[in-house]
Amino acid sequence: MANVELVGAVARTSRGKLIIEAESYGAESSIEVLDTSTCLGALGIEAGEEVGYGGDSILAWTVKLLGPGAYGNGAKFYTYDSSLSPGERMNIRLTISGSPEEYFADLSPDPGDPKYWKSYINIHSSLCRIIDIQDPNPAPQDWPAINETGYTFTMGDDGTMILSDADYVGDESAGTGVFACDKVLMPAIDIMPIGASSADVLHEYAAYCMNRCGVVVHGQTPENLNPQQTVEWRMGEAPNYEHAAFDYPDLSLMFGRPEVFDAKHNCHVSIPALSYLAASIAWTDTQLGPHWSPFGLKRGKCPAVLGIDYNVAEDRAGADYLAEFGINDLRIIKTHPETYGDEGAVLWGGWTSQRIDSALKEFPIVRLLKTYERMLMPVLLQFINDPNHPVTWREVHRILDPFMRRELMKYAVYGYFIQTDRDAYFSGGELKGAVLNTGPDIDQGKYRVRILIQPVRQIFYLICEMGVMRTGEPFANYSTMYQLPGWVRR
Repeated sequence: MANVELVGAVARTSRGKLIIEAESYGAESSIEVLDTSTCLGALGIEAGEEVGYGGDSILAWTVKLLGPGAYGNGAKFYTYDSSLSPGERMNIRLTISGSPEEYFADLSPDPGDPKYWKSYINIHSSLCRIIDIQDPNPAPQDWPAINETGYTFTMGDDGTMILSDADYVGDESAGTGVFACDKVLMPAIDIMPIGASSADVLHEYAAYCMNRCGVVVHGQTPENLNPQQTVEWRMGEAPNYEHAAFDYPDLSLMFGRPEVFDAKHNCHVSIPALSYLAASIAWTDTQLGPHWSPFGLKRGKCPAVLGIDYNVAEDRAGADYLAEFGINDLRIIKTHPETYGDEGAVLWGGWTSQRIDSALKEFPIVRLLKTYERMLMPVLLQFINDPNHPVTWREVHRILDPFMRRELMKYAVYGYFIQTDRDAYFSGGELKGAVLNTGPDIDQGKYRVRILIQPVRQIFYLICEMGVMRTGEPFANYSTMYQLPGWVRR
C-alpha cells in the first residue's frame, strides 16, 4: 500500500490507537475512508466520511495566579504530552519571574482520576488556581492543547496603591486589615499602620489592641499640620474634628515627616517618622530590652535625614504643647554646627496617648507590660487542666518568681510582688489561707495569680540648678536641701 501524506493534519499512534490531529476543528476538518481500504479491520474505522469533532470552542476554565498585579507579568503556562502515556496524560509547567518553577507530571483529563489536572494543581500549586468559568462546567474533560512554547498570562490588574480606611481596618470575620495579625504568630508586639493617619483607623487599631494580648499600636499624626493644629486633631476639637479624643495606653502618636533620599528613583521623598521609630524599637529591644526607651539622643538618632516638614526643635512653645498632650515627634536638634542635617535628627518623647498621669502614660512601660503578656501567656497555658489545688499554685509561684527576679536585676522594675495562694490548704473540707481564690472560683475552674510591679520610670525633665552661695558659707548647709533658698540665684 502506498503511503499518503496527510495535508493539514498529523497522524500518530498511542497504545494501539490512531490519533489524527488536524489544524482546524469541527466540520471544516474531516477524513474519508474508502470502501477499498485494507486497514478498516485493523483500525476499527467504518467506510465513509468521519467529520472532525470540537465545533466552536468552549470557555471552560481559566488559570489565575495567586500573586497580585505585576507579579504575573511574563508568567507562562507550558503543556507537554506525557512521555509515559502520550495522548492520554499531560505534563504541566508554570514559570513566574522571581518564583520557583512548578512542574506537574502525568495529569489526567478524567475527573475521576486521582491526578485529574484541575483538582491536582489546585491542591498542590502555591502559584495558581484553575477556575471553572461556568458552574457546572460544560466541558469538565477539556484541558489545554499541547503548547511547549507556553501560554502567556494576560488580563492582570496592578490595582492601586491608595488604601482607604476600610482597607487598613479590615474585617474580623475575613481576617483582613489589622485582623490579619490574628493569623500570624508574631514575636513582635508593635503594630504600625504606616500610611494611615485617619482618626477612625487609629481608634479601631487601639480598640483591637485593647482586646488582644501583647500588642500595641503606634500611629502617625496627619501631615501639613503645625503643633497647635495637631493637638486639635488629637483631642477631636470642633469645628474641624468630630472624633473622640485619643486616650489609650495602647496607642502612641508620632509627629513629623522626615525627608530622605530615594536611591531607586533618584529623588528626595517624605516618609512617616514611624519608619524611624520601628528601626529604633528594633535596635533598642535587641541591645537593651523593651524597658529602655527608643527615644532620646542615645537611642533615638535617625541617620540619613535630609530635612523635616516641621522642626519642633525650632518652636519651643510648639514642642512643649505636643509634650503636654503626649505626642511624640522627630526633630532636628542643632546644638552644634556639625550636627546639622542627618546627625541631628532624633526621636523625642516617649509617651502614650493616655491623658492622666500614671505609669501607663509612658511608652516603654506599656511595651514592657505587653512583652510580659507575650512571654508569660505560653508559660501559664501549660497549667490549663492541671488540678486547681494549692500544690499547683506553689508550682506557678516557683516559675514566676525567678522570671521577675531577673527583671529586677535588669533594672526593668524597681520592685515586684507575686501573690498566689501557695500557702492555702484544705482542712476538714474547708479552704484556708487563700487570699485570691474562693470555693466558687474553684467550682468554675478559675485560678487567679497576681503580679504587682513598680516599673522603672523615664526621665522626662532633667532639672539642673546652679546656685551662687554667700562667701564663706559651707556647702554642707545646702547639700541636703530639696529646694535652694530664695536668695540663691538659679
